[in-house]
Amino acid sequence: MRDISACELLDMALAGKNFPAGEDSDIGSENGCITNKYGMAAALDLDDRQGLADARPDPTKTYEGDINGRPILQVRENDGSSGMCKIFLEVAAKSRAIVSVTLGTKGTTDQACDEAGSVAQAIEPHLPSAVGN
Repeated sequence: MRDISACELLDMALAGKNFPAGEDSDIGSENGCITNKYGMAAALDLDDRQGLADARPDPTKTYEGDINGRPILQVRENDGSSGMCKIFLEVAAKSRAIVSVTLGTKGTTDQACDEAGSVAQAIEPHLPSAVGN
């Protein structure tokens, strides 16, 4: 996934939502991007070293699902903070995309997961096909 720009995908997914252009970030992977505006931060990490099975979230806060047939994990309040949601999308056995949304003090976890889901839906068709799809 090194030939895909995390910032190009994130900016495309957030188009029309008044976010500034994303900035490169290597916090979650070598190909990451983050942007924020008042009350909300969004990030996308394209990780070509770890797959969905390598995620180790709290199982009481983790929900399995899919987007367009692509396996995902939704993790709510992964660090114990309300207003926070991550969605891990499978790309290959050792490759995944991670969408993270954190809302300010007035945002709920449900709202954060709705926003993360919206970003994940927008980027999913631009990711390489997941193994088995």
